[in-house]
Amino acid sequence: MGALIVIVIASGACTSSSPPTVASAQDAADAFISSWNALDAHAMVGVFDQRSARTWPEKKLARFMHRALNDGAIKKFEVTRAAAVPQPSFAPGASPSSGIDAGVPITVTYRSRAVSSPARLSGILALIYDADHDRWQVRWQRSDLWPGVPKAAGFDVSYRWLRRGAILDRHGTALARGTGASRTYPGGALAGDTIGYLGVLSSEDASTSGSTDAACGKGCLTGDPGDYVGAAGLEAGLNDVLAGTPTTKLTLVDKKGTVVDVLGHKKGRAGRSVKTTMDVGVQRATEAGLGSTVGAAVVLDPKNGDILALATSDPLDPNSYVGASGVIPFDRSRVGLYPPGSSMKVVTASAALDTKTVTPTSRFAGPYDYRGVHNFHHEHFADISFADALKFSVNTVFAQVAEKVGAAKLYRYGKLFGFNSAPDLPLNVETSSFPRPQDDADLMFSAIGQAAVVATPLQMATVAAAVANGGRRMDPRITLAQKPSGHRVMKVSTARTMTTLMEGVVHGGTGSAANISGADVA
Repeated sequence: MGALIVIVIASGACTSSSPPTVASAQDAADAFISSWNALDAHAMVGVFDQRSARTWPEKKLARFMHRALNDGAIKKFEVTRAAAVPQPSFAPGASPSSGIDAGVPITVTYRSRAVSSPARLSGILALIYDADHDRWQVRWQRSDLWPGVPKAAGFDVSYRWLRRGAILDRHGTALARGTGASRTYPGGALAGDTIGYLGVLSSEDASTSGSTDAACGKGCLTGDPGDYVGAAGLEAGLNDVLAGTPTTKLTLVDKKGTVVDVLGHKKGRAGRSVKTTMDVGVQRATEAGLGSTVGAAVVLDPKNGDILALATSDPLDPNSYVGASGVIPFDRSRVGLYPPGSSMKVVTASAALDTKTVTPTSRFAGPYDYRGVHNFHHEHFADISFADALKFSVNTVFAQVAEKVGAAKLYRYGKLFGFNSAPDLPLNVETSSFPRPQDDADLMFSAIGQAAVVATPLQMATVAAAVANGGRRMDPRITLAQKPSGHRVMKVSTARTMTTLMEGVVHGGTGSAANISGADVA
C-alpha cells in the first residue's frame, strides 16, 4: 500500500493597506461657485462651516452681496475656478480627520458701469474638510468678494460730471445754462415751473440703484451725494440728456472708506443741449395776459402739438432754488385737475355732430331744469337750435343731447380727445379723467364737464386744438426732437362745423370776453 502524503500549506494573512478616500474638494468647490454666481445665499450658507454660518446667516449674506454689487454699479459678475483643486492625500491606514483644508484658486470678474473694461481679481477660497459627514465646507469671509485684496471692505464709485447741456426755446434762446452750482436761468420766473431747477443728490438717492436711470436695472450709476441733478420740471425730465454721463472711477475701499485699490475708469460724455418747442415771446405774452389771475394758460400749435407756452399763477424763479431739495412747483397748467365745466361741451357737441345725432339746426326746449340739470343763469328757452344752445351754453339742452348720444359713444369720444391717457412728456403731467358714465344723471353731468370729470388746462387746450386742426388731435410735445404724432378724432366736416359754432360763442355768446378785434377766435 502506497503511502498517503498530505501536504498542508498554511498561509498567513496577507493584506495590503490602500490610502483612504474622501469627497472631492474640486466638486465641492464647483458646486459652491455655481451657487455664488447665482447669488443663491441659501445654498451658499448651506455649505459654510460652523463659524462662517454663525457670522453670515442667509439674510445677512444676501444683503451684503446685494449692497456690494450696487455700490460698485455692477451689472454682471462671474466667479470661475482658475486651476485644479489639489486633493489631499493620506498614508495607507491613516484615518482622515476634520480640519484638513484645501485652497481653491478663483478669479472674480466684475463688469461695472463705472469702468470701460471688466475688472478681475484673483485669490484663494478656503475649504475645510468635515470628516463626520465626509464633505467639504467653505470658510467664508468678507474679503472673498474681492479675492487678493485682504483689506477690501467694499466697492466705491466716484463721479465727475462734465458740462451740462442748456435748455433752449425753439429759436435758440437760453432758458437754462451753466453747470452745477453755476446753473442760471436768464428769464428768471419766465416759464420757471416748466423749466424746473437743479437740486442736490441726497445720500439716500445716491445709494439707491436706479434713482436716475430706472431702465438700467441692477447697478445703476447715480452720482455722489451733493452732486447737482435735475430736481423738477424739464431739468428733471430731461436730466439724462442734459447731464450726459459722468467720468467714473471704480475703487475698493477699506472699512474706513480709504481707497486700497483702483479697479478702473470710464470716460464720461458731456450733456447735450435740448431745443424745446417753447417760444420766449409767446410765453412772456401769455404770462402778461394771465396777470394776477389765479389759474393757468396754455398755448399750443394745433398743427403739430407744439407747446409754445405754459403759464401758471405764482411762477417759481429757478435761480432762487439751485441746490435746494424737496421743492416741487405746482404748475396749474399741467398738474392742476379741475372740472372742465362748459369747455367740455366741445367734446359733447363734436360727438353729437360727428355721429349725426344732431345738426346745428336741431331744435330743443331748454327749460331751466331738466332731470336735475340746471341752466347756470336760470334761463329758460322754449325753443332753441343746437347751434344757439352751444352759443349760450344751455346746460339742459346738452343734457338731452347726451342722452341721445349715449354713454358708450360719449366715453369713446372722451378717450379720442385725450382723456384717460397720460401725455408722453418729460414733465410731471396729471392724467385727465372722463370715467364711463354709470347712469343717466352721471351721463348728463359728465357731458357738461361736471360729475367725476376732471382735466388739466393742457388737456382742454388739446381739445380746442383738435377742432382747429381739422379734427385731428396732435399729442402735445415740448421738445423739437420728439416726432409729432396724433390721430383723427372727428371728420373734417365736423371740425369745420364746430369751428363755426365756436366762433359764434365768442361773437355774441357766453365767450364774448375772449373776442379780440382783428383776430379770428373760436
